[in-house]
Amino acid sequence: MSTNAIMKPFVNNNGTSREQLVEQRIATRQALNETLEYHRAMAPHGRDYQGGGDYERDRKVWMERHTVLQIIYQALEDEALFIHREEY
Repeated sequence: MSTNAIMKPFVNNNGTSREQLVEQRIATRQALNETLEYHRAMAPHGRDYQGGGDYERDRKVWMERHTVLQIIYQALEDEALFIHREEY
């Protein structure tokens, strides 16, 4: 899966309206923004690794996950802007 690719639907009379396509992406971004907030809150903290665990490894895993979420968040904005601006 390419996380930085955007979908580019072709707006037409038989399909979903441009407004709905954009709104779907906006709604998904809003939900994902909440997910990002929760994910930030669960970032590994050194105090949780005193006496054991692998803080550096877990921090790397957390960062990789967070990066994927951010890439998807941005791709949804790019898609919404593309759909909004596209003229057929």
